[in-house]
Amino acid sequence: MTKEIPRTRLLFNPGPVSVAADVRDALLCLDMNHRELIFVDVLDRVRRGLTDLLGGSDNFTCIPIVASGSGANEAVISSLEGPVLVLVAGRYSERLALICERLGLETTRENFDPLRGVEFDRIAEALGAQEHFRSLCFVHHETTTSVLAPLRDICRLARSRGVVTFVDTVSSVFAHPINVEEDDVDYITLTANKGLEGLPGLSFVVARRDLIAGSAGRSRSFYFDLHQQWSRMEGEGKPPFTHPAPLYFATARAIERLQAETVPGRISRYSDNRAYLRDRLAAVGINPYPLAPERCSNSLLLTYRPRDFDFDGIQSALAMRDIVIYTDQSTLAKDLMFFSTMGQIDRGCIDTLVEALCDVWRGSGRLVSAS
Repeated sequence: MTKEIPRTRLLFNPGPVSVAADVRDALLCLDMNHRELIFVDVLDRVRRGLTDLLGGSDNFTCIPIVASGSGANEAVISSLEGPVLVLVAGRYSERLALICERLGLETTRENFDPLRGVEFDRIAEALGAQEHFRSLCFVHHETTTSVLAPLRDICRLARSRGVVTFVDTVSSVFAHPINVEEDDVDYITLTANKGLEGLPGLSFVVARRDLIAGSAGRSRSFYFDLHQQWSRMEGEGKPPFTHPAPLYFATARAIERLQAETVPGRISRYSDNRAYLRDRLAAVGINPYPLAPERCSNSLLLTYRPRDFDFDGIQSALAMRDIVIYTDQSTLAKDLMFFSTMGQIDRGCIDTLVEALCDVWRGSGRLVSAS
């Protein structure tokens, strides 16, 4: 007999996240063609809603991509001009460099310690030493370490040097303040299934209109051609390829929820939950990794992994209780692990997680002191 899928699961991994019931229910829309007016309307609402939430004026536009965040990243990189400088400070910025190289862009890597993050002085030095760079790529929030990069400082520096910036903000959008206009951003990417609290399958590029308009014929991809996608949506209101209508209705509902909560409100909720989770885990012997305050995530907690903490075994045991944790192998290899507080998570959910952790790890549901 097939096990019934639970209506609610607690996801403490950094995306996909636990979503509200009405977001999930919005998937049950009418059957429709993606070229009908009803779909054109929801596509426009999603594009305008995300641009507005990110502080974008009419100088910015939003281009949905049917793909994961890596697909949106590849779409942007496909349209960049080289040479490109990539700031590598973890697994996801390493991926940006690999995409650049795979697409044949002249690529220079500036490597940093993942647990310390990018160093602004070295970026300024690299841009000054090689004045031929046309583009700069970096990750705002490295998910494998929870370390932040100084987005505004880097983008303003690049703008002053005439260098176009592309920032992967997939795991930081709506968990940290980002204003594309004020931050001098050129391109950013995000997905529906992280801080937006939507469902997986859609990602988005938010970019300056003049850069998109000027990129005609430059893309190294057919499907991921940003100019082609944008020009069709702007001109006809319709995408050039089939898009999943149900995901757009769910995303539109997620946007409405964020507008009601406000971006500062969501940031505060994530940050408060992270602090509460940090204290609860520390009380049972799972201690936070010390990061510089200005580099700390609002939504991801990096901790030490106790010697007797069998992550894979505990992960499997928690999954049987409909609680999901995840840490990539490169982080576990450093005897570290992480927990996310993005999504529909509150203090009661965190208590449930910690109690279940104690039960499967220590063999007791009692929350005992680490001493």
